[in-house]
Amino acid sequence: MRSLFIASLMAVAARASNQGESGLAVGTGIEMYHFAVAVALCCPQGVRCGTEADVVSAIEALNAEFEPLRVDFELARLHKFSDVDCLHTKVNEQQAAEILARVHVGGSSTLNVLYLPTALEIYLSGGYAINPPEDPQLRIDQNLEKMDGVRISMNNLYDWKHKEHGKIDPNPHLLPHEVGHWLGLGHDKFTIANLMHPSVGPTYMVDYCFRSDQASQLRTMARRRLAEEVVAIMVQGVMEKGDEKAEDEESQLVTAEEPSLAFPHSADPPRRL
Repeated sequence: MRSLFIASLMAVAARASNQGESGLAVGTGIEMYHFAVAVALCCPQGVRCGTEADVVSAIEALNAEFEPLRVDFELARLHKFSDVDCLHTKVNEQQAAEILARVHVGGSSTLNVLYLPTALEIYLSGGYAINPPEDPQLRIDQNLEKMDGVRISMNNLYDWKHKEHGKIDPNPHLLPHEVGHWLGLGHDKFTIANLMHPSVGPTYMVDYCFRSDQASQLRTMARRRLAEEVVAIMVQGVMEKGDEKAEDEESQLVTAEEPSLAFPHSADPPRRL
C-alpha cells in the first residue's frame, strides 16, 4: 500500500508538470509561484565578501525580471563560510559543484545560490547552473541532488576595478539568466536582448526580457519544482508513519490537491515578453 501511495504522489507531480500554459497575464487571475532563496558566500581570508545589502539588491534585481511573470523569490538564508577550495575553482568547474553540494539546503523548491571569489578568465563575472531534467517522471532533487542551484562570481555583487578595463559594475542580468536555466530554459544565441543570450549584460543600454514561450516554459518548470517539493515532504511523512492511513491520504490528495496544481489559461501580457 505504501508503494502505491507514493506512486500516486509522483503521478500527481507529473500531471502538474505536463499541464502546459497557453499564455500569461499580469493580474490576480494567475497564480504567483514563490521560491525561497538560500545564498552562500564563500569568503576565505583576504577575499572581499559580499554584504547582506549586496545580496538583497541582487534578489531585488532578480524579482524585477520575474515578478511580471508571477514568479518571485525571497531571501530565506544567508550563509557566509570560509573554504580555501573556493580560491582554486571557477563557477563552471566540478570542484565548484562539490562546494555547492556541501552548503546546499532545502529541496527542489529552494533556489540555492553559491557566490565564489573566482571569476572566469575575462573581466566579466561568470555564472553557471545545471538545467533540471526535462522528463517530468525524473525527480529534480534525485537527478541533480545537491548540485541543484546557481554558482556565480562574487564580483557580481559589487563594483570593482579591473587593471585594464577600469571600474566594472555588477551585472544585474546574470543572476536572472542563471535562474532561467534553473527553471529549465536554454540559451537563445540569436536574440541579443533576450535574457537567455549567452553574453547577457552587463550593459544598461539593452532592455533584456524573456519571450512569451520562454515565460510559459519557465512557469511550467516552476510549478513542477513546487509540486515535487510537496511530494517529497509527503513521501517522507509516509515513510515515517508507515502504511497506516495511507489509503485515506491518497484519496484526499487526488480530490483536494490536484485542482490547486492546475494553471488557468489566459492571454499574453502587454509587458515586454
